[in-house]
Amino acid sequence: MHQNAASRSRHAGSVSWIDGGAPADEEAHAVWHAIVECGLTALPEVAAHVAEALFRRDLAGGGAVAGIGMFAAFYEAHAYALLQSLNGTMICLGEAPPWAL
Repeated sequence: MHQNAASRSRHAGSVSWIDGGAPADEEAHAVWHAIVECGLTALPEVAAHVAEALFRRDLAGGGAVAGIGMFAAFYEAHAYALLQSLNGTMICLGEAPPWAL
């Protein structure tokens, strides 16, 4: 199976944290944890870690009763969307910013 250019770019590249300390927002904190605390820098690894953290959060909050398990695959898409929304404000997608080198 061949990947198109959009899906290749979605899964390529690096991620760096550019906003300083840990954020108060729970989802942004999951991203911060993956990058800063766990030391992940590859976009697919960060997205997978964030997806897993958000899934486990929802599962622990009663998701098992609500059947949240059947939606586990959607958490990865949400993680990529979250990373994209934080790009330029809290994170840098792609090459590390010059001051981080």
